[in-house]
Amino acid sequence: EAAATTYTKVTMSYGPLASEQLDVYLPTGGTGPAPVAFMIHDGAWIGGTRAQFEPGSGYVTQNTAVWLAEHGIAAVCIDYPVHNWVTGAGSMGMIVGAVERAISFIKDSAATLNIDPARTAAWGISAGGEIASFLGARGIVGAVIADSAPEDLASITTLRGVIDQMMPTAWDQRYWSPADNLGTGSAKQWFL
Repeated sequence: EAAATTYTKVTMSYGPLASEQLDVYLPTGGTGPAPVAFMIHDGAWIGGTRAQFEPGSGYVTQNTAVWLAEHGIAAVCIDYPVHNWVTGAGSMGMIVGAVERAISFIKDSAATLNIDPARTAAWGISAGGEIASFLGARGIVGAVIADSAPEDLASITTLRGVIDQMMPTAWDQRYWSPADNLGTGSAKQWFL
């Protein structure tokens, strides 16, 4: 495949909530369906935004989506509902479920977007890296890049309050820990 030289940005809703939005950076000028990188933001499960991957965002990850698209890889920057520390609303299942819906939505739109749903990766930072690793361990994506991501939630000492509120039992913390879910169907994972 030839690398793309330009890109098109499309904003889409994958669910009914205001937080269920995503930006798709589509390569143009390349040949054939493009592989896909699902970009999952950080924010300790209580904040963050998909905009961190966009030009001028001020984040260390700014320009990542554009760079990928310009090199022939569709970048899908996902917003998702987060945990509300004050009310306790929002579980890990809700968060991961939203990201799974976003990925399914994009895969279902593959023909329209000219992407290859069989060539996928999830790239997440911190809490987003944990989500990416979990999805990779479950075989939902083909590869994972987890940057500064917690892989064993039961052993984390920082953010303990958020984790205990979202996942109150040791069983919950093990269930959502990527380290406890790796198996023969798991994606290749790279940890930064």
